[in-house]
Formats: sequence, structure tokens, C-alpha cells
Amino acid sequence: MYSVNKLDEIKIRIAAIEVLRALKEIYSYEQLSKMLGLQIPVISRYINGHVLPGISRSEFILSKFGTEIVSSILKEKVEIIDLENKIFKITEAATDPLILKIASQIVFNNHKSQRIDKILTKETMGIPLATMIAQAFGVRLIVARSRKEMGVDKFIEVRRIFTSGTYSYLYVPRDIIKKRENIILIDDAIRTGSTMRALINICKVAGAKPLGAYSLISVGDITDRLASEFMFPVISFYRI
Repeated sequence: MYSVNKLDEIKIRIAAIEVLRALKEIYSYEQLSKMLGLQIPVISRYINGHVLPGISRSEFILSKFGTEIVSSILKEKVEIIDLENKIFKITEAATDPLILKIASQIVFNNHKSQRIDKILTKETMGIPLATMIAQAFGVRLIVARSRKEMGVDKFIEVRRIFTSGTYSYLYVPRDIIKKRENIILIDDAIRTGSTMRALINICKVAGAKPLGAYSLISVGDITDRLASEFMFPVISFYRI
């Protein structure tokens, strides 16, 4: 068990305020009062930054309303072009500061009792969310690339296999992930699971341990299937 320090607690409490401010854009104070079981003046003091909610109340707000807010914003910002072929436009959603801030704090809250050593993602659209999550944990961000980085001699090289049977390669420098490090995997969208499986394989080759995987968007039940396959949480904030 990894102990939560004072700074981590403050991050969680501030994240709860950000969620309340986002909720205020959708609901009235009266509605928030009923939802939270709190008096309106208390909620107002939180939203206006005069008082920080306690850690237990902050965790309640994040767990109950954080994902709901991210999902509702994503629903408005993701443009579905061809669902049958899993084609949608995510650029606006993947770079929205409010989405990234709240989502990163939800991930942090989910794993605050674990030691997290690195955040691993694939270029390019997963980088903004992965950066925010790495910042929340105060750890290094690792980006798997489709080409070998110049000046690096040794790489972990894994295949990213597509449903068609074709494949490409992902590379990370060999010494950048250590044995027995705990890793969180991030992607902007999970359509077939090919990228996430490749990131998991990078961890296997390095001898590291994935503790969870997150994406902004997923299609169908792919996150459920990946979670059953690899026996750790695979979570998306908006499923289409």
C-alpha cells in the first residue's frame, strides 16, 4: 500500500472543486444541493474557492460526478463520422483543458494508494491526457513511437497487430522502463485494442507491471474484453 501525502490530498481536494465548477455550468445550486446532500452556502464556498472540501468528501465528488462530467463533455465534443467503421473525430475533445484536468485527477484518485512509476502512451493524440496524468502523479511520461528515435541504440520493439492481420511496430528506448516498475497506460481512443495490447507487450518485455489503462473514448465492449484478458482495470470516460 502506497501512502497518500499532504500534497496528494490537496490535489484531490482541488480536483473536486474543478468538478463542482463544471457541474455548476449544468445544474443550479438547488439541484446541486439535492444531488450532494449539502447546503447551498457550503457548495458556494467550495465553488468560489473560499473553502476546500475535506478529503473524504472530495473523493466522493470525484467518484460520483467526475466521470459523469467528462462523459457529458465528450459526448458534445466527439464527432461520430462512421460508427460501423469506428471513425470519429476526437481532436477537440482530446485537447480540452477541462476534460484533461478532471480526467487526470480521476485517474490519480483511482490509483493514489498505489506506487506509480511511469505513464506510457503512444504518439500522438494520447499525449495531452498522458501528460496531465504524469503531472498529477509527478512521474515520467514515456511515449511509444512508430519510428526509432535518432541517437538511441537499443529499443524495445513490439508489433501493433491490426484486425486485418497487418501490423506496424512501436518503439521505446530499451532502458527507459525498468523491471518491476508500475505503469499506467493511456490512449486517446480504444477501437480494437491493438494499440493497448502493444503497450501492454512493451511492459512485458521491460518486466514492468501495468496497473490500469485509460482512454477518453472506446467503442462497444472493447474495454471490458481487454480488462478480462489482462486482469487489470481498463476504463474509458465515454463509450460509443
